[in-house]
Amino acid sequence: MTMPEPILVVGAYGYRNTGDEAILAGLLTTLAGRRVTVVSRSPAETSALHGVAAMGFPGAVAALRRHRTVLIGGGGLFGRDMGRIGRLLPLYGLLAAALGRTLVVDGVGLDGDMSGVNRLLVRRLLRS
Repeated sequence: MTMPEPILVVGAYGYRNTGDEAILAGLLTTLAGRRVTVVSRSPAETSALHGVAAMGFPGAVAALRRHRTVLIGGGGLFGRDMGRIGRLLPLYGLLAAALGRTLVVDGVGLDGDMSGVNRLLVRRLLRS
């Protein structure tokens, strides 16, 4: 799949979860040499750990203006235990698609126990 640059990577990064950080490291390896920014709970830590530009969640919507691709990646993002990020991420992805951004979902597990609304949003997101 072609991913126009710059690429915005969004997931549960910066929470000090070893598994999520390993998934991010793998994604960044596949994106080596590309212009990438990661949305993170702890941007300075993510930048230092992975050697990549990072930004906080509050700027993620505005970043859609500057990024041509949104890559949603890593772990069980759409499960009940993901809290607010798990509920908002499908909406964020749908917004990116509505704005004409290339949307990629990679390495994401789906929790069969999702709420009805979230299940509907995730289904719509994956179809876009």
